[in-house]
Amino acid sequence: MRSPPTSRSVPAGEPAVTKENNCLNAAKACNLNDTCKKYRSAYISPCTSRVSTAEVCNRRKCHKALRQFFDKVPPKHSYSMLFCSCPTAHQSACTERRRQTIVPVCSYEDREKPNCLSLQESCKTNYICRVPRGSVQGEGTCFWGAVHYALFPPAVALTAVLVRLLPRRSRLADFFSNCQVEPRSLSGCLKENYGDCLLAYSGLIGTAMTPNYLRLSHLSVSPWCDCSNSGNSKEECDKFLEFFTDNLCLRE
Repeated sequence: MRSPPTSRSVPAGEPAVTKENNCLNAAKACNLNDTCKKYRSAYISPCTSRVSTAEVCNRRKCHKALRQFFDKVPPKHSYSMLFCSCPTAHQSACTERRRQTIVPVCSYEDREKPNCLSLQESCKTNYICRVPRGSVQGEGTCFWGAVHYALFPPAVALTAVLVRLLPRRSRLADFFSNCQVEPRSLSGCLKENYGDCLLAYSGLIGTAMTPNYLRLSHLSVSPWCDCSNSGNSKEECDKFLEFFTDNLCLRE
């Protein structure tokens, strides 16, 4: 993914040139911010604590803590960690740090990959996944949303004007609505609403549909699923999965 755009953003397909490991810088900045440090520590603990020899963690607690992190921490810090751009000079280390942001061994990966359409159905019936973001009891009714960004050289520094938002769709429906692709637009997004797309994407983290960066690609993201065993629904499944993996609205 890319650093959020400004009115002076480069056209799609022309990534901004950066010389620093922005993902490392974002992690350092988080540790210097009390709110970010607090909620990051709050999810690192359950997401890295082994429950038994068979369970690497308590996924339910990990997911809840991740949802709170992205709901409570200002996007200036949370988005900088999750969507940091990776320069060529630090490509491998930077992309792996970004991939590890949500502690994927606990929050994302599993022993087997379910079929994506089956995962979609389970999301529709799962309370956390199907209710609007901010509606889960005990997790607050409001959350931060980024609506404006500015980039300041020489380092890519992110600032945001923050507002309180209350979406009425489920998290997954919100993602599909706000991350629709338009190749001819500057951002790659149908409504030039890249900020809304990032907000919707981060809203999926900590749910059954948690997405993450793919290990062998620094650009593509995907839920933990594939389209094997799709039968007659293979085309539908591929279309669902490609909305994540080949989505221009989410690309760097």
